[in-house]
Amino acid sequence: MTVKFLMLYLHLVAAMFWIGEMLTLMLILTPVVYRQGDTAKRAQLYHEVGMQSRPWMLGALALLVATGVGNLYFLNVPWKTLFDLGFYRTPLGRTLGWKLLGVLGILLLTVLHDVAMARLRARGGTVTRGSYRALGRWVGRLNLLLGLIVSWLGLRLMFGG
Repeated sequence: MTVKFLMLYLHLVAAMFWIGEMLTLMLILTPVVYRQGDTAKRAQLYHEVGMQSRPWMLGALALLVATGVGNLYFLNVPWKTLFDLGFYRTPLGRTLGWKLLGVLGILLLTVLHDVAMARLRARGGTVTRGSYRALGRWVGRLNLLLGLIVSWLGLRLMFGG
């Protein structure tokens, strides 16, 4: 197995893990948690699951970024090309540009979610407040959507843009 295929394989596994975790949270955990009736109990369950899955999700994101950089090398995209606006007028450049924007969006949304929840907990609050619950739901949905789009763009990159 060559380094190129190993890099791509690790990238795909990390993407599958990350998207799978997001789908599991939305499609399996959320319906179960919402049957719990008590808002404080639901908030506590989400907090515990979030703390348990956080290192795995952040690890998957870190692996995606690291292997993504490696995959750029194997796509023969030098660093200096990323700063050339003309590159983004090519099919490969356009696809890569959208993918990089999507990845940036995912990273920013992840930080927004983690910072908002950490600040709420630090103030002694619980995630039972409606605005924080809504923020958590929408950030999760948007992150999943961006993850699916970024995955599709990654597939396009493998076939030339």
